[in-house]
Amino acid sequence: MGWFSSSKKKRHDSSPSWNAAAASSSSSPPAAGMSRWADSVMVLADSAVRDVYDDMSTRLDDVMTRIDRETVSAAEAGRLMRRHDDDDEQDLLAYTDRSLGTSSLRKSSRFAKVELYANSKLPLDLPPLALYMPTWPLLCLAAQHSSDVYKPSSSSSEESYSASDWRAGTKAMCIKSVPMDHASTIIFAIRGTSSFMDWAVNLSTEPSSPDGFLDDPGNLCHAGFLAVARNMVRPVAARLRRLLAESPGRAAYSLLITGHSAGGAIAALLYMHMLATAPGTGSELNLLAGFFKRIHCVTFGAPPVTLLPLQKPSPGGANPRRLTKCLFLAFVNEGDPVARADTAYVRSLLELLTKPPPERELLPDRPALGERTRWRSDGTPRLPRRRYQQVHWPVPACTLSNAGRIVVLRSGDPMASPGPGERTVEDRLAEGVRAQTCDEAVLRGVIWGDPVAHMMGLYAARIETLAVAAVKGQR
Repeated sequence: MGWFSSSKKKRHDSSPSWNAAAASSSSSPPAAGMSRWADSVMVLADSAVRDVYDDMSTRLDDVMTRIDRETVSAAEAGRLMRRHDDDDEQDLLAYTDRSLGTSSLRKSSRFAKVELYANSKLPLDLPPLALYMPTWPLLCLAAQHSSDVYKPSSSSSEESYSASDWRAGTKAMCIKSVPMDHASTIIFAIRGTSSFMDWAVNLSTEPSSPDGFLDDPGNLCHAGFLAVARNMVRPVAARLRRLLAESPGRAAYSLLITGHSAGGAIAALLYMHMLATAPGTGSELNLLAGFFKRIHCVTFGAPPVTLLPLQKPSPGGANPRRLTKCLFLAFVNEGDPVARADTAYVRSLLELLTKPPPERELLPDRPALGERTRWRSDGTPRLPRRRYQQVHWPVPACTLSNAGRIVVLRSGDPMASPGPGERTVEDRLAEGVRAQTCDEAVLRGVIWGDPVAHMMGLYAARIETLAVAAVKGQR
């Protein structure tokens, strides 16, 4: 686990033994003995906190990696996240503050406490997503193939791999190409095979210049993602040339680049590389951009990738007018932690998960002027509704930004409550879905920690629900 595993080593030599503490207390004044005892307790408590932190990081990595690879269902993810078997953590919470009521969290998700913070939700009044009707079939194709890339290849598709590069700290990536002749579209779906903690924290996350790859060499990129994108240029270009040679009529097709999670970050970089026009950015893949009617990029749950948000180039100058109808959309489920998985953000989330649930301070009653007492049917006065002080988690300033036009997918019921247990994909779909656009700056203030929200199955089902509603005129 790299960065996280270093703290798992027990430091017995730094903690005074019980016998040493007893001997010192017998030969020292009571105040000095109490001071040494308190110091030893603090060391033990600090060790317990580190153990909980390491355990939480391991579990988070396990759950997110399994979800990324589509090898776990929502129910199984919920079982991995339950807290009822965390005796050590419950003991720590009881030791830290026995006045906190943690029994309500004992049988709920390990990450349910994130929902207790006011900044775990975006504002309700975000602008709704408005799209032309022909766009929805394209989004359904993107969601379908971003999900299918996790499955074994079929006879109608071809997989290409980018080998791991230990110098750049990257692991192998998989890309699947599918010619959809009936939709006049060629689809490239990208899947990342690294673990969550690998690309989020442990690997080469320091920003690197995309000189010779993107138009703006000063817009530094996640070094690991950038290295993989550079390595994918040659195999992607070779596959596109082969598809065009098989059927020259495909030159009138559109190209759709899509991906989920880390694959979405790679898709965004490849998309912007194909549209790059600055001197020195040409490549065998970049030269193929003119062979397609349009080039689209649609990502799902992709992490931040560049210092400044990547946006589709504006038409004019060296950019053709056809860019006006090209899509560059980034779908994000509300609560998906990967959408904000900058290094500082992941560490802050782990810190939140190791802390006790926040205490909500009860605010004093604030009766309105001239308000009359309301009475119940049984003749007793109706008490005013209790008001609590909202608690915000301090979100650290993140270095990287998300790419594309961000579309937040959230519950259709604004008042939906997380409830005592885990919500499956079916439970979330039963609440309906809303699609709203969001500026990247707004995401910087939220704290998300719902791993099930990162499941590609949930993204695909919500896109399908929205598409059906659009066809029926319900949007």
